[in-house]
Amino acid sequence: AKISIFAVSTFNTDYLLIQKQALKAAKTALISQGYQFK
Repeated sequence: AKISIFAVSTFNTDYLLIQKQALKAAKTALISQGYQFK
């Protein structure tokens, strides 16, 4: 999936910032690769 992200890594967590209109596609792509969401 060609989705733009902005990744931020801190001492205790990582963040992926994704444009609102791409959120569903990004979540689907990440889940298909084994990522989990809380």
